[in-house]
Amino acid sequence: PVKRKRVFLTEDLVSTAGSVIKDADIFLSEEATEVFPFCIFSYNTEDVINNLRRANLSLESILTVTDLLPAVKEKLLSNEYELLCKWVDNPKEWFNRHFVS
Repeated sequence: PVKRKRVFLTEDLVSTAGSVIKDADIFLSEEATEVFPFCIFSYNTEDVINNLRRANLSLESILTVTDLLPAVKEKLLSNEYELLCKWVDNPKEWFNRHFVS
């Protein structure tokens, strides 16, 4: 029963935005007038941003991975923090460099 209603879609974690997009499509196919995705935490990677843009959606996050970087900086060794920042900047490239032969 979402016909002619605005839907506030809440997720706990957004890593690729696939579920958000799929769920939004379901609501829109049931004639919701608008879908507003929100989440507690998002990795907010380039893939997430591009996937949402292609679906004409925007996501509001309470926290993103970059919000957490200052809090973890003091807990990590400098080389560990640098490695984490490189992952945040480009997770695919980081993964391919460290795990794909």
